[in-house]
Amino acid sequence: MEEKALDSVLRELGMHPDCCGKSFCEEIFRSCMASGLQGDCRGMMMLPTYISADGDVPRGEKIIVMDAGGTNFRRAVAWFDENGKIVIDQFEKYPMPGTRGALTVDEFFDEIAERLLPVIGESDRIGFCFSYATRALPNMDGRLKQFCKEVQVRDCEDIEVCAELKKALRRKGVTEEKHCVLLNDSVAALLGGKAAAAGKDYDSYLGYIYGTGLNCCYVEETKKIAGVEGYRGERMIVNMEAGIHVGFPMGEADRLLDASSEIPGDHMFEKMVSGAYLGRVMALTAQLCADQGVFSAAAAEQLRAIPAFELREVGEFFDGGSLSGLQNLTAEDRAALQQIMTRLYERAAKLVAISIGCVLTWTGAGRDPKWPVCATMEGTTFRKSRIFRERFFQLEKDYLNGELGVYAEFLECEDTTLTGTAIAGLLN
Repeated sequence: MEEKALDSVLRELGMHPDCCGKSFCEEIFRSCMASGLQGDCRGMMMLPTYISADGDVPRGEKIIVMDAGGTNFRRAVAWFDENGKIVIDQFEKYPMPGTRGALTVDEFFDEIAERLLPVIGESDRIGFCFSYATRALPNMDGRLKQFCKEVQVRDCEDIEVCAELKKALRRKGVTEEKHCVLLNDSVAALLGGKAAAAGKDYDSYLGYIYGTGLNCCYVEETKKIAGVEGYRGERMIVNMEAGIHVGFPMGEADRLLDASSEIPGDHMFEKMVSGAYLGRVMALTAQLCADQGVFSAAAAEQLRAIPAFELREVGEFFDGGSLSGLQNLTAEDRAALQQIMTRLYERAAKLVAISIGCVLTWTGAGRDPKWPVCATMEGTTFRKSRIFRERFFQLEKDYLNGELGVYAEFLECEDTTLTGTAIAGLLN
């Protein structure tokens, strides 16, 4: 099928990037930001973190840092040398508690406390990057909403994470009081990027996670955030929980994926573009196109048996490699499948760029190209998806700079999670 004809099919299915009009998407996204900041979280949570990005990190002061997320739990002792460069010492990585069988709350935190014991005397401060659904509290703790399904902890809803950690430490015989600061991975990315860019002035800061999941945080004026009247700082990092956004136009494949998901109607932005779902969206879109006669009969039959494409294989497919479950594709089949995948990467790049553009235009930051916003980008999907990256950085020039007149410097740094966690714990 000719390229234009296939694009027409994708438009009919609602899966072409053109189906996500910029003006419409911008209006809905900004509206959800505004309502979220006022406490109406139906379209965007916009959670206050009570964490500031302001201030200079003290030199030489040690902090215990932890990163709990995914399949691994990481622990280290960190400090910043006289040049502002982070030093990470006594680093250890362990399986994430709760990934090898269900635990009670006490058992979960006892495992974490046990990992802290070898370094517990190094500092009276703990920075805890905790990448699960948690509502931040003014005392730097957080109330857990839920773990993801990979981590099984019984009766854990509404627990306060740092409070439970301190109880576990006391059960282990630690009597010294520890100051604990809880944050998530997008906030850690923002702060880690700030540290990596030390010595250069930026208009503001933004942290973006585009990997298995999707999220964004940015620096907001405290006066614009409802319900934080007791917070004394002029600015605060806001955790948008952007993956829950439901305002972007969905296509037929998006609706099919959502209907078969564990929680239909939830995290639609994430389901449309993130690494955990994009391979499934590609497979569903290809199957719908097969129903429209886009592929040969042999290719169509094989495509209908594939539940999802592995994004690593998708990258190799563009470089002449093969895809699991597909054999003896004709040149026309291969070209059509690559076009479908390309359009979905283009759609993802467009929606990610729109979300960033909305944050920058909302805050008014980054209007001067000599004084851009520092945007730290984290996640394997962002780093390793070549087609996405090509389209995204083209959109940076054409859309963010050209149409919106906003400028950001996109950073990809090492150890941003532990670095940002150290900064949060030392500054707050």
